[in-house]
Amino acid sequence: MKRYGGYLLILNGSLAAIFFGATSVQHECIPQAILGMDVICQAKSGMGKTAVFVLSTLQQIEPSPGQVSALILCHTRELAYQ
Repeated sequence: MKRYGGYLLILNGSLAAIFFGATSVQHECIPQAILGMDVICQAKSGMGKTAVFVLSTLQQIEPSPGQVSALILCHTRELAYQ
């Protein structure tokens, strides 16, 4: 676990590489998203919006064996590949 602004984050593998330096979008949105608040995040490509979504989703999941923990729908192939 790693702390970001006082919040514990689940980080491993490639996700850890994102947090060598948070972008302004991540700095503003991650604390709110982790708390479960609705977040509208608009920024140029490559600014870390997907990381905000992934980290906040992983942080809120309470896994149960044999149960689906999250269903993620992507409206573009580009997002599905991420």
